[in-house]
Amino acid sequence: MTQKNADKTKMLFKIYKDLTSIYTLTEIGQEALDLCRENEKNCHHITMLIDIILDKFKRVLNDLESYTKNSI
Repeated sequence: MTQKNADKTKMLFKIYKDLTSIYTLTEIGQEALDLCRENEKNCHHITMLIDIILDKFKRVLNDLESYTKNSI
């Protein structure tokens, strides 16, 4: 495998890991939000967590966009 292919594989694996972690965080956030609402609690802290997750998702999408633009 050439260094260029190894670098591409490494970048794709990093993006995959980031997307997997975002998915997991989203599931946890949704469960926390559901529990918070069921218990009629203030859910502001959960919505802040969701904003952080969305920021991470946007960063990963930007990384993917850059990667695909540079790969073509």
